[in-house]
Amino acid sequence: MDQERDKLLILEPDPLVTRAVELAAAKLDLQPVSATDGWDAIQMLEKGEYIAVVVDCNVPRHSGDGLLRYIWEEFGEESLDRVLVLVPDEETAARLGTGKLHTIRRSEPIESLASAIRGCEPRH
Repeated sequence: MDQERDKLLILEPDPLVTRAVELAAAKLDLQPVSATDGWDAIQMLEKGEYIAVVVDCNVPRHSGDGLLRYIWEEFGEESLDRVLVLVPDEETAARLGTGKLHTIRRSEPIESLASAIRGCEPRH
């Protein structure tokens, strides 16, 4: 019987970036699960457990910022350490990366994405 893999929640509207994150998750033996929008991501978090969350803050319907606020309010500030925020540029990364948030540019190669995701996983 196959052991269930840890799941990685992805909230990213660009299919090419989503695919890159999925490939990075595969390198870490994580099961990628994509949300269609912020509300979908919140419902998924309410129903299941995810090892980490990768989110673009500029997502239609319910912004990625709203998802971050939800995670912080529902699971506590320490839970933000398990979130990787995809950003468009270094300026945004510098602005968001001042607290517990992990950030990475959306255009980074798959190996860099995998490394960043690994940095969000809880330590066993």
